[in-house]
Amino acid sequence: RPAVRGRLVRHEASGLTLGYSVDALSGFFLLVLAALGIAVAVYSLGYFAHSSPGRTAFVGTAFNVLLGSVEMVFVADGAIGFLLAWELMTLATAALVATEHEHAQTRRAAFLYLALSHIGTGCLVPSRRVTALSSTTSTDAVNCVPSGLGPAVATTGSVSNRPRRGR
Repeated sequence: RPAVRGRLVRHEASGLTLGYSVDALSGFFLLVLAALGIAVAVYSLGYFAHSSPGRTAFVGTAFNVLLGSVEMVFVADGAIGFLLAWELMTLATAALVATEHEHAQTRRAAFLYLALSHIGTGCLVPSRRVTALSSTTSTDAVNCVPSGLGPAVATTGSVSNRPRRGR
């Protein structure tokens, strides 16, 4: 089946378009995310039952932002949309890690998570160039693969159905 594609936002002055593309693989990951999200939400009801209403509201909001940003990571059809969703996912996760910020150990864990996540994000940009150079000569096929997913994804056939040379 062909992928379902669409456009979320288009900025006319810059030509920037944030769009999505849902194919069978991303649809599978969305279903897994939904199942896990429901399980975590149900577990969190008991976990935060004795917390203050303000903390419970914060966790609920941050958790929903996290789920939405992970969904955007799964369906982003371009590098800019993928990186924006990735950063939003990082910030939402750090906020959830820092929920019990009264404890120094929790604050340190949130800071460490942010630092290491941004180092990892910095590695995504060069990996896009490696993907482009190693997997195909077509920029159209490379642009369909979110940055950092590697050459294995770019050569699965779902991105490029052209036969390889020499076969």
